[in-house]
Amino acid sequence: MKLNNPDFIIKEENRLDEGTEYILRRYKGKGGVVEIPEGVTQIENNIFGDDIESNKTVTKIIMPDSVTDIEMDAFSYCEKLTEIIF
Repeated sequence: MKLNNPDFIIKEENRLDEGTEYILRRYKGKGGVVEIPEGVTQIENNIFGDDIESNKTVTKIIMPDSVTDIEMDAFSYCEKLTEIIF
């Protein structure tokens, strides 16, 4: 899966000490099984929903090996999420 997938908002951040980071900011897809794009290095909080609009469609998330940091509330408000595969 490519980093320029329209289902995701991914921020590119260049860091002098760590190189380029690709931060997943928001998911905009239809739900079901969601495969995070290879190359994403960080998952931010509330990427699938928030306290105003929860996500009722995501059931499974597949994480690539490139992810090294997942914020504590990254999957909050995912009402139907039952499985995360690393």
